[in-house]
Amino acid sequence: MADLTRDDILAADDIRLEKVHVKEWGGDVYIKQLSGKEQDKFEQESRGKNGGPNLINMRARMVAAALVDKDGKKLFSDEDIIKLSNKSGSVLNRLIDKIGELNRITEEDLEKIAKN
Repeated sequence: MADLTRDDILAADDIRLEKVHVKEWGGDVYIKQLSGKEQDKFEQESRGKNGGPNLINMRARMVAAALVDKDGKKLFSDEDIIKLSNKSGSVLNRLIDKIGELNRITEEDLEKIAKN
């Protein structure tokens, strides 16, 4: 196995997609692994202005960050989050479980993010 160079690492396509069936929505969606930048953004948005957790629309924010089309293009913008938060909590929770699996984010990690 060869030693990787800076260019090798930066050129590597290391973001995986996973297809997930959502019966309630009548089809399949794709979940992507979040980049470090996207994970940092989600964590920052999960902290309230007063230092406490910002749990408002947390599920929708996470789902919006990870749902993409088959080419990896985001399906939802930040402006869609409130509409997305009105979707079934059960469906959002199932998607969050899949997002957590794909991104190695545990329930404990989410609790830490909210507390910090």
